[in-house]
Amino acid sequence: LKNIRTAIIDPEGEYGGIARAMGGVVIDLSANSTTMINPFEVTEEEEMNNEGKMTGRVIVNLQEKYGDLVDLMCICANDVDQEQKSLISSVIIKLYANFGITEDPASLYDKSIMSEGSRIYPNGKPKRMPQFRDFYALLTREIKERLKEDPNDPATLALRRMHNKLGMYCEGQ
Repeated sequence: LKNIRTAIIDPEGEYGGIARAMGGVVIDLSANSTTMINPFEVTEEEEMNNEGKMTGRVIVNLQEKYGDLVDLMCICANDVDQEQKSLISSVIIKLYANFGITEDPASLYDKSIMSEGSRIYPNGKPKRMPQFRDFYALLTREIKERLKEDPNDPATLALRRMHNKLGMYCEGQ
């Protein structure tokens, strides 16, 4: 009513009607929805200094993204120890490196594709962002490598249990 942009998380669906009546948008994020949120997506943002002021420099804040994703994986897997957190972190860092994504905003674009059909991309076509399935596949490879080295290592077996818990969040698992 006061022109203040508002987002409401509505698991019961009781605010949908009023949101539409007020000209709002209702986004369905249920298991049956085609709408998805990709927690691995990164965008350009203006850098802030230690005092919280904008510096004028545009970056991709990967360090913050890494921390957020480690926290998310810990929530999903539950009972994650420090060694598992460390592995998750290293896999996430490797994942972005595999996609060629760095703190440089130019790394978010494929400069070899400047147009497609009638679409023009002034910075290059936006790259496909990593997704959970990419993370899970890389984590799977990392654990397989560790199992080759020592199939009875307690830390690796704990990682395997964590991996199995995360599997339920993968499409088709």
